[in-house]
Amino acid sequence: MPEPVFDHETRRAIAALRLTFGRSLQGEGGASARSRRAGRGQEFHDHRGYVLGDDPRHIDWNLYGRLGELFVKRFRAEADLELRILLDRSGSMELGRPRKALMAARLAGALAALMAGFARDLEIRGLAPGLPRIGPTRPGAGAVEAIFAAIEALAPGAGRTALAAAGPELAAARNRLVVLISDFLDEPEELDRVLARRSPRCDVLLLGVLAAEELDFGVTGLVDFVDVEGGAGLGLRVDESMIAGYRRLLEERLETVARLAARHGGRFVLLRSDLALVEALDQLLRRGGLR
Repeated sequence: MPEPVFDHETRRAIAALRLTFGRSLQGEGGASARSRRAGRGQEFHDHRGYVLGDDPRHIDWNLYGRLGELFVKRFRAEADLELRILLDRSGSMELGRPRKALMAARLAGALAALMAGFARDLEIRGLAPGLPRIGPTRPGAGAVEAIFAAIEALAPGAGRTALAAAGPELAAARNRLVVLISDFLDEPEELDRVLARRSPRCDVLLLGVLAAEELDFGVTGLVDFVDVEGGAGLGLRVDESMIAGYRRLLEERLETVARLAARHGGRFVLLRSDLALVEALDQLLRRGGLR
């Protein structure tokens, strides 16, 4: 039986993270304060302490480095933000112990929970044929639980990544944050074409998830390799030189993804699927992945 996505420990970790970042907004101007977003080129106003629902991209990391506390920048004019989380549910995401798909789904739910009090609406969609959209969900009672339940109900990953489905989400001429969660093992040319559609008003984060077995591959001898998305198989006798070549190619692929993200005004953050969820999110925030 598949491991639950949002088991008791995962829910407790997400709740603890929300408490760490502060209680939901109160005394900050009500709903209008929860829907502020800095537009490019707008005037800086002041700082205030980070509280649940604030856009993590506005954290002042210089202040955090000096004081060890989270503060956000406030701007004089801000507009509503839409959050779109695009979740790779292809066959390759089912690999790893724990599965990459499990970490990706938990990251999607955790990011939705952290942003639920801020974003004007949230939507999650799977990047594989036939998967339903989750949302759009507007902030309010039960929104996070509804998202958790919908993610839990997603079918196991299969087939290839339908990366082209991300194009329309990036092209929308609205204030939008698009988080694309994938192993990014598809051909980079397609990723380049999709990112080229990004609207100037759309911010994009490529959140990579790879398994320890992929990052630290070191098995020698006769190994049977299977394309989990296409079904083809190949037996190879693996030696140290082949392992070194694989690691070099993987490093080049990840560098290409990071370069494409930067070229199109986004950023790339890589996480391991065997990290604890709180550690994964902490790494994401500490490295400024959502700034």
